Amino acid sequence: NTATTYRIYPNPTHLGENPTLQGVSDEDEEWTLYDLQGRCLQKNSGSATKAPTTAGIYFIQYKNQVIKWVVE
Repeated sequence: NTATTYRIYPNPTHLGENPTLQGVSDEDEEWTLYDLQGRCLQKNSGSATKAPTTAGIYFIQYKNQVIKWVVE
């Protein structure tokens, strides 16, 4: 079995950009966005997302992976 690697593109993302989660094929699949303190900032589904309004480092949890996301 080959594990699927998920990533966010572009990464880093500039404020105001709308990146996508690559590898997410089902619009019903839920993912969660966390800040560095582990606070849940949003839950969403599908591959489209919007960058947070504050620059920083974030983490997206999707299935069994955690994706580091840099917003500048």
